[in-house]
Amino acid sequence: MHSTIAICLLLASAVLSMQTASARPADWYHWKSKGDGHLICVQAYPGSGWEQADGPYPDHNCTRPSPVPTAVNIKR
Repeated sequence: MHSTIAICLLLASAVLSMQTASARPADWYHWKSKGDGHLICVQAYPGSGWEQADGPYPDHNCTRPSPVPTAVNIKR
């Protein structure tokens, strides 16, 4: 009985760790100030005084575009 519980806990922890390892960081976006046109590069919405200018970018400098995800063919 104890070994069955231990195996279940081990399998559950392995599944959870695989899901955590597959997560990717949030993308970065250029945001433009509605007041003076100043550009910033951030991951989160900076507030009502800003509008999204472009993106997404994978880096904190907003210098290289994010790779376009490719479609996966699933054969049925």
